[in-house]
Amino acid sequence: MNQILVSIIVPIYNIEKYVGECIDSILNQTYSDIEVILVDDGSTDSCPRICDYYQSKDPRVKVIHKKNGGLSDAREAGVTASTGQYAMFVDGDDWLEADTVEKCINEIIKHPNVGCVIFSYSKETPNGTIPVKILEKSEHFTGEEVKDKIYRKFFGPRGKELLHPEKMENISTCCIKLYKRKFLLQGKYFDTKEIGFCEDLLFNLYALDGCTDVVYLDEQLYHYRKTPNSLSRKYRPSFAKQTALFFSILESFLREKNFYEAYKDCLYNRIAISILVIGLNELQNTSVSMIKRIKNIKAYLKSERYSKAISNVKIKDFSLPWKLLMASCKIKFATAVYFALLIIRKIKNRI
Repeated sequence: MNQILVSIIVPIYNIEKYVGECIDSILNQTYSDIEVILVDDGSTDSCPRICDYYQSKDPRVKVIHKKNGGLSDAREAGVTASTGQYAMFVDGDDWLEADTVEKCINEIIKHPNVGCVIFSYSKETPNGTIPVKILEKSEHFTGEEVKDKIYRKFFGPRGKELLHPEKMENISTCCIKLYKRKFLLQGKYFDTKEIGFCEDLLFNLYALDGCTDVVYLDEQLYHYRKTPNSLSRKYRPSFAKQTALFFSILESFLREKNFYEAYKDCLYNRIAISILVIGLNELQNTSVSMIKRIKNIKAYLKSERYSKAISNVKIKDFSLPWKLLMASCKIKFATAVYFALLIIRKIKNRI
């Protein structure tokens, strides 16, 4: 079998402290038939020079210098320049295990029709490493299994998954996947400035539409660096409106593909759980009083989309802390929701 070229696309923006470790982890892969596309997204630090240095040292490296356009725009530029039969994304402040690509390619050799290989990752925090499992075990999915075990989860959790709704987004990230080029080119790009969050989820919604052959490797091959200055720690005034747009896109996609009836319970659960990100964002709004923040949360609870979703959610499926939160949401008891979110934020800040 001929060698399979893998394109590795690395968006880079003002991360001079970390980018060398990222690039080294890619160039030192045990599978060497790769092209590395470094997309300098208008960096104002030494990242452009670092990218050019690596290009001068290794012919597998290509560099794109472009005006700042955000993560999705940088990824799109990298995909456009890529030539591999398969491709993957690595954010410029993260890194790979040395055998990541080799292990993915081995699965493709065993299962030539595979459209996507998914693997687990680790969160690297100031307090240590947190392994993240995507699914219970390594497995090869085909046909309807892909819809039920992989694709359906993009719309939201159901059943036993509601015991840990905080894990809902683990499967959505683009950076834990090796895509066959055919499916990579189906992806659509959304900017968080427009839709608030989950641009990776929307990309995968389109990219993996129609994919009927997927392998999951239960190994932490990707290292995600969680830094203290995360965007999630800053108040975003338009976040609720952006999130509404995100759900509108999701609903439109479901109806367009005639998936709405099959997956509407998952969507309702996702919308109900969104009180977590909406509420945590409100907690960052220190420019207003606690009473005003509670009023903002109540307004979200009373919105038409949220009211419809929470009325259809089965609270009994959640674990106890989430049952209390969801019950408070159902009766629109915003003060209880507010204090529950304070507790959740304390727990999140410890990891």
